[in-house]
Amino acid sequence: MSQNTDSPIPPTPSDVDNEDQREIREALESPVGEFENAEELLGDMTVHEDEDEEGEELFGDNMENDYRPIPELDRYDEAVLDDEDDYSVISASERRAAEEEMRRRDRALGIVRDDRELLYDRSDDEDDIPRAKRRAAEKAAMGGELEDEEMVESIENLEDTKGHSTKEWVSMLAPRTEITNRFKNFLRTFVDDNGHLRYRERIKRMCEQNQSSFTVSYPEARLLLIKSCP
Repeated sequence: MSQNTDSPIPPTPSDVDNEDQREIREALESPVGEFENAEELLGDMTVHEDEDEEGEELFGDNMENDYRPIPELDRYDEAVLDDEDDYSVISASERRAAEEEMRRRDRALGIVRDDRELLYDRSDDEDDIPRAKRRAAEKAAMGGELEDEEMVESIENLEDTKGHSTKEWVSMLAPRTEITNRFKNFLRTFVDDNGHLRYRERIKRMCEQNQSSFTVSYPEARLLLIKSCP
């Protein structure tokens, strides 16, 4: 049987090894090319030194530059300024007079502000406080709602219910406050036959023993009603 001389000779294992080594050697000896998309992978690496960061520089050599004069910026926006009216500078006495006028206006409207002593001496308001309290008490007695600024004056004639039932009367703020104040005063000032402040001592003992109540004698408490309603 004759052998076909035109067929290719199959490679031997040594030939395959030589081919692999040649490809590796060519790859190592070829120059390294740059990444085509290096900027896409790493981003823009350019440093812009002239670009200011937002906000003030609190530290560093350039921190004083944030406070340098800039005439075109160091002015108010005329669009939001009210320059049409001419406001004159007033003295302290003129300001007090204006504030006193506003205070009289508020007083006429039944408004009493708690921060008045910040602007005036207490002596300026001494004559006004009783009247303001009385108006607030009368308003509460008539069933009106008291504002936060209004103060409650003590009711001299607690028995005058202004036409309300006793239940309605004692549920109102002014009568309820008056009853509470009178009872507190009784507990602080009641003196027994031995000259002791009986309930003040009981209150002290209750607090020392971490208790929450103590007993009040009804016959002694009736003395409060008798003194209030002779």
